[in-house]
Amino acid sequence: MRSRKPKIRMEWCYYFDGTKKKRLNVKNIEKEDYIVKYRGKLTCIEGCDARIKFTPKKNGKNFLSTWNKEGSKHKLNCPYHINYNNVVNRKKLIEEEKKVKPNDIQIQSSLKRKLKNLLLEFNEADIPKEKLSTSEINNIGVGKAINKIVDKDGVSDKEASQRITYMEAETINMAYNELWRGVIGNVDNVQTGLTDGVFWGYINLKNQYNRTNIYFPEAYYEGNEFKANNLEKTLNIIKESCNGRENNIIITCYGEIKHKKNTKNDYNINIINPMHILVNGMTMDEILNTGKIKEL
Repeated sequence: MRSRKPKIRMEWCYYFDGTKKKRLNVKNIEKEDYIVKYRGKLTCIEGCDARIKFTPKKNGKNFLSTWNKEGSKHKLNCPYHINYNNVVNRKKLIEEEKKVKPNDIQIQSSLKRKLKNLLLEFNEADIPKEKLSTSEINNIGVGKAINKIVDKDGVSDKEASQRITYMEAETINMAYNELWRGVIGNVDNVQTGLTDGVFWGYINLKNQYNRTNIYFPEAYYEGNEFKANNLEKTLNIIKESCNGRENNIIITCYGEIKHKKNTKNDYNINIINPMHILVNGMTMDEILNTGKIKEL
């Protein structure tokens, strides 16, 4: 039986206005604006060179797609690359990513550097146009500018491309299902509970379009009751810290993105190790030991 093309829709792109890049959701693009303002100036949300086009539909289900003959201009690890436009080849992408995962120390170091980059103070208007094409500094709306490049980890570009690629939680969709990504987002709320005696916990992230959640499966504490109790205490501290707080609590994490079965647009980022997540730059142990979330 012939494998069907997966239902992967492009929902986000970048618009370059001559000074900086801004991310756009397909729902926020109008036909007239595309013709006058955006045509030829939209590129892949992964920072690829491939140009993106907007196609309006009479039924209102507008969509984004790669320009003809530019499918190969996507980066090799981009889910929209022409190589991954069928089920068989997409499985190859998933398997290749599993082979190149960094170790826990590299992950935590990368998360710390990413948050530091996130909080850099600078005036975007002062960034020269030529700088944008090399460092790809993008305005993607998590309070500060995010430097959306693969984290270098002190290695060459080729090696870094096999390490951690970061994205904002709001841009997660079916294209990233089963892929490992660094994810940045703001905490909305925290949920915990027991199912058949097994503890579970979620940190739900703010998202205007899809539901994205940091999920702590049983693998996080490996059946260790002490670790499970500590996780519950830590999540309760985060939950209490959300009450009446003016500033966002920023999550930087690394995990496998999984679409939740029997839902239309719910996604989990599975965290299986305490070293794979920071909350306002704090480790889970630091939160547990201090009993609070520091301000950034």
